[in-house]
Amino acid sequence: PTVVRAFDSLVRSHVLAFGQKEDSDAFRREFWGPEVQGKLEPYWYPLKSVFDKWKTIDQGGDDRTMNLKEFCTMLKMKELVDYGELKESLKMEEAVEAFALAQSAADGDATGGGKIGLADAEDNTDAELIYIEFIEAIGRCAVKSIDEDLGEEYASLPLADRLTIFIKKLLR
Repeated sequence: PTVVRAFDSLVRSHVLAFGQKEDSDAFRREFWGPEVQGKLEPYWYPLKSVFDKWKTIDQGGDDRTMNLKEFCTMLKMKELVDYGELKESLKMEEAVEAFALAQSAADGDATGGGKIGLADAEDNTDAELIYIEFIEAIGRCAVKSIDEDLGEEYASLPLADRLTIFIKKLLR
């Protein structure tokens, strides 16, 4: 192997493989940290009710988990994905990615492994989240979302505040 090939192999196998993981782990550290969880605590039971309601819309799924189809349907029906004229709004692709990254938390794979694609969103009943993963997926969606009233200012808010705004929209 040439030096270029060896360097390329080194970068692909040992650097890039962990680069994505660091971003995901950084999100997880902040999300599960005391500041965000302190703001999230009053919403645990209301979010559990949302989870319980939407996890049962697909009759073929496990009644203890929420599958990708149920998650995406919930976001669409609550008008939290691809809404309005805002090109910055949460995209379905980003919601699917949030689902995959949250699902990977239990597997110890912070990159999500790229197992779920947008095409799967409408029919996928195999990929599922337990409640704690659902909470993280909502947090990841909150990061990618935008608020119509706050516009670009929303992106500069702390994660805890963005999460609160997103959850209030989900609960209405």
